[in-house]
Amino acid sequence: MAVLAELLDREVPALTRFADAAATLSLQINWKKMVIQSIGDFEDCPHSIGVQSETVRCVDQFTCFGSVIRGSMKSEPGIGIRTATTMNAAQQC
Repeated sequence: MAVLAELLDREVPALTRFADAAATLSLQINWKKMVIQSIGDFEDCPHSIGVQSETVRCVDQFTCFGSVIRGSMKSEPGIGIRTATTMNAAQQC
């Protein structure tokens, strides 16, 4: 699973809430398969962040259904639409 992040300082609390919500459904997050991609203009983007005593990698790009998604594509309409949809869904929780 890849998480697109504009503000990395908000990712740890968001991922913690995500894991807590999954636990209420008896689901467990596989942190080894999770990556975070910064779509903001960060100069000091870390290589990884800690979430619930697990390490989540931060990446410059990832592959989704055979397409390489890069952080430089932040202004692409598809990424913007997905980001807006995700933000709307998160606000409704």
